[in-house]
Amino acid sequence: MKKFFTFGTLVLCLTGVLSATDLNFSSLSNQATYGLFLNELDAAASPYESSQGPGFSDLKNDYLFGGVVANIEGLNDNSTSNTFVTGYYSAGNSPWSLFAYVDFANADPTVGTEETVVYSSATEKITTSYEIPAYNEIESDIQFLMNFGNINTGLAIELLTDDNRLFSANYSQVSDIAGSAFDNTYEDKNGSTLDYTLRAPFFMESGEKKHSAQLFYKRSREDNSTLSDEKDNTASTYSKTELEDKDITSTFGAWYELTMPLGRGEIRPYILAQKNGKKHDTTTTVDNNGTVTKTEVTRDYEGGFSFAIGSSYYMELNPAGDWLKFRIKPAAEYSRDSEPYETDRETKNTAAGATTTTKRQGAVDKNISSKITVQLDSAMEIRPENWLLGFQMGSRILAAREKEITETENPDVVDAAGVVIEDNDSSNTVDFIDWTSTVNMRYGFFVPLPDDYRMDFTLNANNLFEFENVSVQLIVPLN
Repeated sequence: MKKFFTFGTLVLCLTGVLSATDLNFSSLSNQATYGLFLNELDAAASPYESSQGPGFSDLKNDYLFGGVVANIEGLNDNSTSNTFVTGYYSAGNSPWSLFAYVDFANADPTVGTEETVVYSSATEKITTSYEIPAYNEIESDIQFLMNFGNINTGLAIELLTDDNRLFSANYSQVSDIAGSAFDNTYEDKNGSTLDYTLRAPFFMESGEKKHSAQLFYKRSREDNSTLSDEKDNTASTYSKTELEDKDITSTFGAWYELTMPLGRGEIRPYILAQKNGKKHDTTTTVDNNGTVTKTEVTRDYEGGFSFAIGSSYYMELNPAGDWLKFRIKPAAEYSRDSEPYETDRETKNTAAGATTTTKRQGAVDKNISSKITVQLDSAMEIRPENWLLGFQMGSRILAAREKEITETENPDVVDAAGVVIEDNDSSNTVDFIDWTSTVNMRYGFFVPLPDDYRMDFTLNANNLFEFENVSVQLIVPLN
């Protein structure tokens, strides 16, 4: 059995508005043609089998994949972005694959070149130490797939941390100035996030029909907590203010697509549904030399619901034989999205051992949007006989109409006994309609070499002199 090694860059999937099947591993051929031409990498990394290329259960050889994505444009603005990807596919009676990637991004690594600043003179010394994250964003994903007869399934786990702390707002400062010594600490999470996603894909082929599905759950936590801790060592006094503010959202959903032959191609109707939840409580504690006050705010939310229904049609045309292949996939979708909205809010203020409670009841900032999208993907592959180099080109034409309704209610505030202490009782409704249309083009090249060697490469640029990235994939037999 031959084993293959794929070297180069495995660029992450670009999410399309009309697809819920996007996993985080795809080939350059896939991306250049908007998924209309696939190769062995796509087959090994996706359980969903289609007519655009080989399927997960079709591969007869083992494959080892690896790659790096480097951001060339970042050399001009001191940013860094690096992605490391690896994967393995094992053929046999029950094929399986394991893929993993990790992505590091830092908006400006030069910020961290000076972590400690010291000001000193003959009579005083102030030391300021900054807390600097090594990377602003770290994203990782691990995915396992396996085949059982006519069924492909697996599990994927994705983790994303986004550190938005500002360099100037997270530091400690110590002074030993005679008569004015202090020790202060400041922290501001500034909306830093921690997300994780679980995905369970499923594929089954039954006669001429193909069933594709996916269950998914996502939990996201946004942290806006702050801390200000100031100590006057000379006067032996202190003041500490701490805000705990964590906004948690969750999504649980399912997607299903049926593929069946129709005319000269395949029709693929699908449906997506998901439930959206939210939890957002805050606690503010102020301690001034032992005098403590606390404000606790708890909120109840009505969950949101999103769904999409649509269909695509795939067809291949070979107007000039095998050297020219042309594929198209028109699609249409209707989607509706309602975000979770606040229904009740309770505020507890505690000071000197006494607690007062106020309540606000009623929806606040309710947002509902609906969207109709029409899309046409097309791609062609050109490689005349005896030519070493092949050319791929993909295009996407998209038109969408979106309507968004925002209802804002500012209800009365009442005390624990239900007595109105703040008379608001106002509401506002805003309708917004937006039309969008885009046309995008992509280009790719490939070189099919003897003995199953294959090379794919792309070069993207804003203009002739400002390159964004270079991507290369190479499949090489190991024996």
